Amino acid sequence: MSQEDSSSAPESDVTSVGFPLPPSPSPSSGNSSDDDSLWDAMEEELEAELEAELEAELLRGASHAQRPHVAAQLEELRAKTEASMEEARRLREDTRRMREETRRMREYSDLLDVDVSGFTDAQMAAYERELDRRCEQILRGRD
Repeated sequence: MSQEDSSSAPESDVTSVGFPLPPSPSPSSGNSSDDDSLWDAMEEELEAELEAELEAELLRGASHAQRPHVAAQLEELRAKTEASMEEARRLREDTRRMREETRRMREYSDLLDVDVSGFTDAQMAAYERELDRRCEQILRGRD
């Protein structure tokens, strides 16, 4: 039995290159694109309902002379609402990207904490390649 075989950790604690990593926490919140799509659909439905109620109420109380002015105000409100919703979508996407970057950095940090004192030359080379790969992954994510 080689030194690599005798010093192996349980399979669940070993990366693809064969050295143990501290367990990393799983993401705590659903931040997938499916969640974003569902959120967007709910926002749009709520916006449409509120807009219809507001328009009906405003036009109900407006005279014929006031209706064009009310319609212009409603159109301005629609434009502002759409801009706000687009900003909210952008912020959710930014948050998703930042969480992904944080996860990659945490994994890299966990890898730096691995005790390499008993590593063979081959294990050390694999460890250093994995460090380089993850570092590149982090740097690419910032572009």
